[in-house]
Amino acid sequence: MLRIVCLAALTAGLAAAQAVPTYRIDFTMHDSADTAAKARHYSMVATPDRKVTLNLGSREPVESAGGQYTYIDTGVNIGATLREVSDQKVQLTADLDLSGIVQKEKGAAVNTPNPTIGQLKLSLNAALTPGKAAQLGSVDDPVTGRRFDVEAAVTRITP
Repeated sequence: MLRIVCLAALTAGLAAAQAVPTYRIDFTMHDSADTAAKARHYSMVATPDRKVTLNLGSREPVESAGGQYTYIDTGVNIGATLREVSDQKVQLTADLDLSGIVQKEKGAAVNTPNPTIGQLKLSLNAALTPGKAAQLGSVDDPVTGRRFDVEAAVTRITP
């Protein structure tokens, strides 16, 4: 009986020593000019040194030669990796891909067989202080034509 208790205590101690911290990554994109406009928020949970992805959207058909259709993914695709640099800094490497069908004029019909796709791709690499948001850039959205500020925050969830 004593041997089982010691083994259980040893196993619990090893599990605590090998605990992997968990972080929440929050991305926010908001209109630079229109502060009343709704911001876009995307959150994901990550552990250090492992890539996490977030995919939201749809597959749009595009007609190609011979009446065949191929499909293009539109929407939001985010890939991110964290690396702990110190107790006070976390390195965030992220790829953001936002795309959608562009309407030439307000209320105009979308060109169904061959729609125009607007796409915004960002590759970000920043050292962040956990718990504090940081502005990582400012970009023009090709779909809406508006300028967006991109912010990220990393928050440690578990020790």
